[in-house]
Amino acid sequence: MPFAVGAVAAVAFVGLYGHTHPVVGAVPSWRWFGLLDVPTRSSVQGAASVGAWLALLTLTGAWWTVVRRVRAGGVLLRTVAGGVGAWSIPFVVGPPLTSLDIYNFAAQGVQVLHGQNPYSQAPAALGASAVLGAVDPRWRGVHSPYGPLGLRIEWLAALVGHGHATATVVGLRVVAVVCTLAAVALGVSLVARAHRPLALLLLASPLVLTNLVSAGHLEAPMLALLVGAVLAERRGHPLLALLLALAAGLVKAPALLGVVFLLVQHQRTAGVDLRRAVLGWRVAARDVAVLLAGAAGATLLVTDAWGWTRTVVHTPAMGRGFWTPTTALAEVIAAGARLAGSGMTLDGALSVTRVCGFGVSGAVVAVLLVRSGGRAWVAALGTGLVAVALLGFILYPWYVLWGLPLLVVAARRRIAVGASAAACAFGWIYLFPALGEWAGLARAALRHPTWLAGAVTALAWAVGAVAVARRTAAVAAGQIDLTVADRFAAAVERDDAVLGSESAGG
Repeated sequence: MPFAVGAVAAVAFVGLYGHTHPVVGAVPSWRWFGLLDVPTRSSVQGAASVGAWLALLTLTGAWWTVVRRVRAGGVLLRTVAGGVGAWSIPFVVGPPLTSLDIYNFAAQGVQVLHGQNPYSQAPAALGASAVLGAVDPRWRGVHSPYGPLGLRIEWLAALVGHGHATATVVGLRVVAVVCTLAAVALGVSLVARAHRPLALLLLASPLVLTNLVSAGHLEAPMLALLVGAVLAERRGHPLLALLLALAAGLVKAPALLGVVFLLVQHQRTAGVDLRRAVLGWRVAARDVAVLLAGAAGATLLVTDAWGWTRTVVHTPAMGRGFWTPTTALAEVIAAGARLAGSGMTLDGALSVTRVCGFGVSGAVVAVLLVRSGGRAWVAALGTGLVAVALLGFILYPWYVLWGLPLLVVAARRRIAVGASAAACAFGWIYLFPALGEWAGLARAALRHPTWLAGAVTALAWAVGAVAVARRTAAVAAGQIDLTVADRFAAAVERDDAVLGSESAGG
């Protein structure tokens, strides 16, 4: 039953979310059969926004219900796979949602296709076109922070799509779906057979569906390569693991942390004591040679292949979000400075908190490197990537996914479940409708009270149907074998027995 509820909620979310959150100046090249048409009336838009948010809440609740049942045992892997597949389909066939970044990826791919350098030329260099028109105006003048392999993936989508805006976006979506499937499949293969149903659920959580499958972020190929590196290391292929981790870092820079952990792990495998910083020169020389060869190959991917080192920090630093820990701390510091009469501005406070965040995350990674050994290095890497995301310049829900899959496959089950639940909760809160959208829903309810009454009635019937279905399923499974009358009769019999024993004793 939770799978059916989740599938319906997924359809509702995909059907409603595209009618909300319009970005002024950004025009999608394709309306996706009307799913991206934004209503002109704010009341309708508000109702759609709140409805989509509630649908995502319902999907997350269904996912959590299944997680609890799987942890209790008795749910087969194929049952979980079928259910997850059912509520994944709407995200696969629906339009890009929750982010416009995929249109920026498409523009950068077309840039490379036309011989432009996204590291020194912004998407605005394309000129007026459908490709540029779909990009968020805030990012049209920003250079690409992605690695050369990331740009080559974008170029491949543009090449297959012949530079057409819609075809390029569809190509990027196909890449995202395939890479997400690969990351999930590889991750499931890394855990014990008895834990695979739970791993599948956690690796294909609502956060993954909304941010990797639907939004098409480059975290999908990055994670496929990074999880592949872990699998290669586990299967005894250290050089392949290094190359895969390097390739993941050449998509998005945070994955380069995997290269560092692999280098340290290889030293441990060679019997070197890292606390005394004694290097096994043969193993180190082998690893460095492989990395240099991989880096040399990366220079052939795109023109100015290492130009991303100029933008990888600068571009994310342009983002602001009050929910980001370093930004929230800077807001507090700046407010305190104003009350104290100091001249410190928010930008000045941000420069301090971001440096501190970078230092703290670096210290966390260093401690994890020293203390992790054996197979614990995978969970340590996942923890380090999550720390880098949380303490970075800007925090988005898809950034949490940098290390979450590694925690799922390597950390304790309680930690993996808790981290996945917290990540999904953050993704749900991130999409919380604005106050104006709630007001729009209220106006729509006042204008059409019969619609509100119908919606409440339908919701009540749905809740009742779910309750009846759950009870029927429990009775069929033998979990509930007493009706209300049976329980009453049993209670009466117990009371009679107690009274009889008391009178006999008297």
